[in-house]
Amino acid sequence: MKLTRIERWILAAQYGILERMDSANGPVYRRTQEALEHGWELEYESLCPAYKDEETLSEEGCREVVDVLSMYRSLDSAAREHAEISEGDVAFPGFDGNEETRQWSYARFLVSEGKFTESDKGHDLNSHFPVLEGYRQMLREWQASAEKYNLTGDDVRRILAARDRA
Repeated sequence: MKLTRIERWILAAQYGILERMDSANGPVYRRTQEALEHGWELEYESLCPAYKDEETLSEEGCREVVDVLSMYRSLDSAAREHAEISEGDVAFPGFDGNEETRQWSYARFLVSEGKFTESDKGHDLNSHFPVLEGYRQMLREWQASAEKYNLTGDDVRRILAARDRA
C-alpha cells in the first residue's frame, strides 16, 4: 500500500489524537503513528487490517448486487401475484460468504440499512455455494423482460431456467 506524505501526516495526527483520548490503547496508537511518520510501508497492512485493496467492491460490482436484489424483489412480487409460482422458488439464496464475500457483505449492508428487506429470510444471506454466475444469467433474462418490475409467470419461469442453466 502506498500513502502520500500528506496522507501519512494526516493519519499520524489522527492516531496522535486517539492516543491522547484512549490511554488504554495508547501504545497501539503510538506504534501506528510512528510507522506512519517514518513511512514504514511494510507496517501499513497491519495498521488497517480491515482495509485491503482486494476486498473492495467496485461501483460496477455494487450495481450488480443492487440489480440482483432488485430482480429478486421483482420475482418475490410476481410470486405473490401468480398462484402458480412458489415463493420458495423465488426466495433469494444470498451470495457465497467464502467465494463471493464482497457481494455477500454488500448485500448484508443494504438489507441492514432497510433496503431489500424482503431478501432477508433469516439465513444471513449466505448461500454457502457460489451463485454469481447464475445470477448473471438470470439478470440477462430479467433485463429482457417487457416489464421487469411486473413479471408474468412466463417471465419468472424463463428467469429461473437461466439460473438452472448456469
